Amino acid sequence: MVSESEEDQERVNGPQIGLKDVLAVVDMAIGEDSGASDFSSLREVFEELRALIDKTVRGTKIKRFSPKEGTRLFHTFEIHSDGGEVLGYLNMIYLRKPITSYYLVYVEVLSSFRGKGLGAKILSTFGKFVEASRTIGLLDNIILPEEPSYTLYAKHGWRPIEDFIGPDAIAGDTHYLIYVPESVRITDLKA
Repeated sequence: MVSESEEDQERVNGPQIGLKDVLAVVDMAIGEDSGASDFSSLREVFEELRALIDKTVRGTKIKRFSPKEGTRLFHTFEIHSDGGEVLGYLNMIYLRKPITSYYLVYVEVLSSFRGKGLGAKILSTFGKFVEASRTIGLLDNIILPEEPSYTLYAKHGWRPIEDFIGPDAIAGDTHYLIYVPESVRITDLKA
């Protein structure tokens, strides 16, 4: 009977990664390495998998495209591996009213690549994009301060909209976030 060490068990029970995700990462890496590795223990399998994920993350590039849907400009940033696989993306819509802005609809990173800095990388790219566009960013969904993603957005300059319009301007406990780049001089949106 095979007994697993606590470290091996932690790797199995640690960050949950599905078999489909494991196989996708291994498939991406096999294209780079022609020989199959000989794994003699569960620890080696997970160390190799972690190394492959880290190598894939280091080689990512962000590409932007803007397919037009109707009269709205829809933009997407995609995070690609060296091999061209999409590991994550950010979707946004350009709005002219009520204020000129990019409405951030969705940010997603494949589950096996989360916690590796790709979300931060795509938010940083979004920040540079709105800075160059001289517009603000509005977040579509409500993020509560106790959620981990709230800290990520805050680190990238997102602030509660109440900071700009005042706490009494919005009914309820909304927690909408707004990104105002340096190129846009807004101190008060009450007007």
